[in-house]
Amino acid sequence: MSDVTNLIISFSVIEDEKKRINEVNSFVNNGRNFKIISVDFEEGKTWFGRKRRKRWYGGSKVLETPLYIGAFNHLDKEGLVEHIRGIDWEEPENVQLIIKEQESDKFKIIEIA
Repeated sequence: MSDVTNLIISFSVIEDEKKRINEVNSFVNNGRNFKIISVDFEEGKTWFGRKRRKRWYGGSKVLETPLYIGAFNHLDKEGLVEHIRGIDWEEPENVQLIIKEQESDKFKIIEIA
């Protein structure tokens, strides 16, 4: 039986984004790998050598904040929160973990600091 948790992580643009996400993704969820991805990720290069990006959002502008998403079966929420709180964030007060559990009707925001 599945128990899916949807999550969003947002943090300050001051952070070293790649380093922080690698640290977040080092979490082990009940013996399984954990990986969140950006809603604005690099997909590869065109044959002209230019970067091609895929964005998973609407609007007339590009996002100006790191925003990562994932969906996980049987997520160890307490373990994940502890793991994220253990990361050496530049601005921990600007880190938000936004979670919607399978049986919930809405998301819950967890402040890290």
